[in-house]
Amino acid sequence: ALLGAARTQAEPATGAAGGLIERITAETREPVLNTLAAIERMRRFRLPDDAAACLETISESSHGVLDLLEVAAELHRAQAAELKIEAEPRRLQDLMDEVEARWRQRAELAGLTLLVSYDGDPDCAALADSPRLIQVFDALIGHALANARTGVVEASLKTQPAGGRIAVHGQVRDNGALYEPGKCIK
Repeated sequence: ALLGAARTQAEPATGAAGGLIERITAETREPVLNTLAAIERMRRFRLPDDAAACLETISESSHGVLDLLEVAAELHRAQAAELKIEAEPRRLQDLMDEVEARWRQRAELAGLTLLVSYDGDPDCAALADSPRLIQVFDALIGHALANARTGVVEASLKTQPAGGRIAVHGQVRDNGALYEPGKCIK
């Protein structure tokens, strides 16, 4: 009964938060999309290298904002138990190749080495929500690149047979920010 009462009290707050997130997302997305449209128009002109580089930076930042808005909306949907998982067969080696392609250039620009590996049967496929898996790797690699001082960021996916099924283990390692023991979840 106590749990039911807590849920009943939390539902209006969750609904209000959802409305706020939707509003913020909508109001932020439009100007960002307008910025991207302006950038595309400006790319048609012959611009000095410095100006073109600035446009590229603005474009990357704008895409980053759109990605953050989508993550915020998805986190809210997950919290409200409204996130739909759309599992489809996906070859895991291809998934890791896509992760590497998404991050290779950013790692190089940050002066870091990105090592992405897949350890398992090259033809192994899983019934998975690929965008969600990539989203997890994106968050972890993005954090690692932002906090690594020098060296290497490693992202790996390993498969192992486990009782007639296949266990999948993903990991991202770096030499970046250290967390205080009291702030880590055990």
